[in-house]
Amino acid sequence: TTGATRGCAPSTVGFTVTHPDYRPHKQYRLDVSEGETVIVLERGSFLVVSGWLGSEDRVVTDVVPHMTFGANVGPDDWLPVRDGRPSCGRIPDGSHAIYLSHVDDEGRSWFSEVTPFSIDENEQKELSMELVPARLLRGALDEAVPRPIEKGEVELNRYVDTGHPGSEMLRTYRVEVAEDGTFELRDLPPGRGEMIGICSGWASRQVLVAT
Repeated sequence: TTGATRGCAPSTVGFTVTHPDYRPHKQYRLDVSEGETVIVLERGSFLVVSGWLGSEDRVVTDVVPHMTFGANVGPDDWLPVRDGRPSCGRIPDGSHAIYLSHVDDEGRSWFSEVTPFSIDENEQKELSMELVPARLLRGALDEAVPRPIEKGEVELNRYVDTGHPGSEMLRTYRVEVAEDGTFELRDLPPGRGEMIGICSGWASRQVLVAT
């Protein structure tokens, strides 16, 4: 709440309303000094996803969807349909992006490519994406940085351009840099991102990378 002082009722509030069958509703300032207010929720569009390995006939339903932040869809918003594929009925209409992750019976990680898609109001859409093995990214700080490296860290931000101004982050990966300046980022999905590195006394510029 905002505008509240000791012994006084707040005049404005900020809140979020969530429901498994409707789009989330966020309001940062609502005047509550005039009594009751009715919030009307809007139904979302319906999305069903699945992965496949090697051939589209080898369907994988045990996948975890990851969507761009602007969709306001989290892991708990996905429920299986009758054949086991994850589905979500509260997708906002517009442009989004999604990728899938999967861990097989041997503990190996698999990912799909980041897939941009558009969905209309009240549309029902199905997406099937190929799963590929997780990527490993190795690197090192420039030899100009004195060894041993102290308090070194590398950060990789995965992103995708969904058509809106700017790009939306999908996930951030961080790893410590060894004293000899080397680092490894494991279990990465394929795609593009921006990377920065820091250590005591040094900082990098942002660089584009592909995994």
